[in-house]
Amino acid sequence: MSTNDAGADAALQFDRAELAEAPAGVTCGLCMSQVPAEYYQLNGAVACPACKDAVVAARAGGSRVARVLGALGLGLLAAALGAAIWIGIVRATGYEIGLVAIGVGLLVGAGVRKGSGGRGGWGYQALAVVLTYSAMVAYYVPFVIEGLRKGAEEQAKTEAAAAAPSPASPAVAASAATSAGGERAGARAEADPPVSAGKVALALAVVAGIAFAAPFLAGAENLIGILIILFALYEAWKLNKRQPFVVAGPFQVAPAEAASAPAPSP
Repeated sequence: MSTNDAGADAALQFDRAELAEAPAGVTCGLCMSQVPAEYYQLNGAVACPACKDAVVAARAGGSRVARVLGALGLGLLAAALGAAIWIGIVRATGYEIGLVAIGVGLLVGAGVRKGSGGRGGWGYQALAVVLTYSAMVAYYVPFVIEGLRKGAEEQAKTEAAAAAPSPASPAVAASAATSAGGERAGARAEADPPVSAGKVALALAVVAGIAFAAPFLAGAENLIGILIILFALYEAWKLNKRQPFVVAGPFQVAPAEAASAPAPSP
């Protein structure tokens, strides 16, 4: 693997100082090659000059728009997978399990962080929290839709009963039936008007709004469920926290003779 490729792949790892620290002046913690003369420290990990330059270039390069789109895309995929796992387990067990919620938060947070190239920051944290919460409340969406459907049916029945005509004589009823039949035939001849995009968007907004508010509608009775959701949100938020990137050096490699010489006695 080339030094440039290794530097690009390890930019995220250096953010979290995940590389094992090599002894100073001996081995680069990234490419594992011997450091000949001088070295740097990236978040405390030893790096040769070439690897340091590659990591710094990888962090400075790239497009912000591409990182945001990457974070959104991978975050959405992770949220969809997390929602499927969460809904399946809740429906199978009947319980909202805290460890599963934490796993959903970690999954979505990792997707956002991977897509952003490990940048981190409040913007990516907010994105991870919104996607995680969306994955958690997706469980309520089918119930919200069913409730709205039943409510619309009941309203239609009530309006139909209120608009029903009062009983009339047989002759009047026959005349009204003939007239209504003609009107229905004419109405069937006309095509039903298409549903506008605005109505669809409004319906989706209503469903999403109710689903987002659902965990809090039960109040104190759903306190445990609210706490579980907060655990998941915290994990997604924490995983996308911006980590400091500190470059120290250069430091000179001590000569082998000096390194192996015994310390002078006092």
